[in-house]
Amino acid sequence: MGIDFTAGADFNKKLFQMGIWTIGFAVVANFIPVIYMWLAYGVIPPLSEIFRIWGMVGAVYGVSWIIQPIAFFGVLGMSGSYIGWLAGSVADIRLPAASMAQKVAKVESGTHEGDVMATIGAASSVLVSAFFVSLFTVIGVQVIPYFPKFIVSSFAYILPSAFSVCGHVS
Repeated sequence: MGIDFTAGADFNKKLFQMGIWTIGFAVVANFIPVIYMWLAYGVIPPLSEIFRIWGMVGAVYGVSWIIQPIAFFGVLGMSGSYIGWLAGSVADIRLPAASMAQKVAKVESGTHEGDVMATIGAASSVLVSAFFVSLFTVIGVQVIPYFPKFIVSSFAYILPSAFSVCGHVS
């Protein structure tokens, strides 16, 4: 009795289709706040500014958009890659979690078992990240009123400073 590799091919085909749909939805969902601001408030930058910003982002990150998925795929596998790119922080959190899951399970990356463990590691890291972000958000809401006034008032400058660093506000 041999291994049925056609079942794996069917799974990968379904996984690929689901990944295309979820990544496509995520791309569209990223534009929902912008579309809302445009339709509700009439706020939209000129098209030349949008292309300038896209050009700057492409110049900074363009190479990594090609290199990282190729470099990380061997460890993450297909499903781990989809999870990683949807959740973010691939190199910092998802890849190490997937690699550690494979190491603890004593499986090689690039195998079916390695892909399963990478998926479990990446998915677990998403759950842990969401838990701690939620926990510290709840704690922060409770603790911030006890901070000195000058610290609380300084929070109003976080968003403008982030935009000024990007060159949007002068």
